[in-house]
Amino acid sequence: TIFEGGGVGVEAVVRNGEAAESRFSVMFGSCNKVNYEQPFWPIVQSHSPDLWIWMGDNVYADRKRTLQELPRAWMHSRQSGMNMLDFLFEPAPEQKLRALYDAQLAHPGYKAFLDTGVTVLGTWDDHDYGLNDGGAEFPWKAESQRALLDFLGEPNDSRRRRQEGVYDVRRVPFGDGR
Repeated sequence: TIFEGGGVGVEAVVRNGEAAESRFSVMFGSCNKVNYEQPFWPIVQSHSPDLWIWMGDNVYADRKRTLQELPRAWMHSRQSGMNMLDFLFEPAPEQKLRALYDAQLAHPGYKAFLDTGVTVLGTWDDHDYGLNDGGAEFPWKAESQRALLDFLGEPNDSRRRRQEGVYDVRRVPFGDGR
C-alpha cells in the first residue's frame, strides 16, 4: 500500500472467527537525511503502524569530497588499496554516526512517533554504514554496527551485538499470536 505522503507499508487483516478482526500494519522507510525537514512523521504516525522498519540509509553519514580534496583522496585510495570510487566520499567515523543518530532520535516528529510505542527494527545500507558503496574493507564497520544497534534500541544481550553484521530474523506475532 502506498500511503499519502510517500510512505510505504503493508497492512494485514486477520479474521478470528466470524466477528473478531485484528489489524497489524508495517511501515518502511529509508534514505533519511537528518538535516532536512521531515514532515512525514505525523503522516506515518497517523497510520498507527505496529512495526516500523528502517531499510537503510537511515542517516547519511559519509560526505562527498570537494573538488579541491579529490586529488589527494585519489592518491590515498591508490596507496591504501581502497576501492577506487571510495575516494569520492569521506568516510564517517563512529562519533559522526552517533551524532547523526542522536539528532534523529531528538527530532520532534520522530520522537513523537517513538513515544507511541511502535516497535522499531532496521538494517543499514552504505551511507549509514559509513561509506558510499562501502564493504568489508571499511575500517569502522564494528563501530558502525554498534552505533546502529544503539540507535535501534537493540538490547545489550542481543545476538546482533555478538555477530559481525546487522542481519536478523524476527517473528512478530499478530492476530491470534502465531
